[in-house]
Amino acid sequence: MADAPLVERVEKLEKAFEALAGLPERMTAVEDRVGSLELQISQLRTETKDGFSAVRSDFLAVFDSGSRATEALFKETWAQMRALHEDVISRIARLGEARPGGDR
Repeated sequence: MADAPLVERVEKLEKAFEALAGLPERMTAVEDRVGSLELQISQLRTETKDGFSAVRSDFLAVFDSGSRATEALFKETWAQMRALHEDVISRIARLGEARPGGDR
């Protein structure tokens, strides 16, 4: 009877060691999965960086194009305003000449 607790204890230890026997294989599998996950994260970072760079380049191109278009419209509007101004000045001068008595 005195040996029964010792035998039970040894059997429990054997079961525990049997459960631990598969641990190296499981750890290898975990290491493989972690390595794969690290690679995926690295790829995601690269893709995200490239995507943001592309968006930034596209935005700058659109912004630059819009700025050039705005500048061209401004110059065109300015030229039209200048022509209208000169036309008004010319008409005022002609109206002044056409009045009896000339300048007033």
